[in-house]
Amino acid sequence: PTIYNDDEVPGTPMFHNRTGEGKGFCTIGYGTLIHRSPCDKKAYGSIEKPYEDGIDEKVATQLLMDDIRIRENIIRETIKVKLTQTQFDALVSLLYNWNEAYYYQSPKIPLLNSGQYVATANHMREEGPFQSGGKDVPALHRRRAQEAAMFLELVDIPSIPYSCP
Repeated sequence: PTIYNDDEVPGTPMFHNRTGEGKGFCTIGYGTLIHRSPCDKKAYGSIEKPYEDGIDEKVATQLLMDDIRIRENIIRETIKVKLTQTQFDALVSLLYNWNEAYYYQSPKIPLLNSGQYVATANHMREEGPFQSGGKDVPALHRRRAQEAAMFLELVDIPSIPYSCP
């Protein structure tokens, strides 16, 4: 419910606790990015101010849903082949963990748009970033493997491409 740096375990002291696996970016709720640097009221007071009293479950959920809708729209705009719901969801999960610039530079988009679904899943397993602070993060390898497996499940084929509940 309070702001934290994404490389910290929420509830620990705020600044420069490198026990987590993120990049040290100021975050709140379920991973909503506030800004791409550590939380610091002096330097980023105006950006952090809306969150200084914390947020409740309803706001955290709304922020998460807003973040997801943004990623869903990016997937809809960039992917031109039909996707199952699980493929769509795997791509949204992947994009939620990447920044948009990295996604747009990824070879996954042309690979998938050429109809190479299995090659896309293989690339999901192999393509990083898998590091934080210069150190390899095993959790990111596991996450990419899970997204690739989800991408290959091929269930719940929607009647039109990209349908979402």
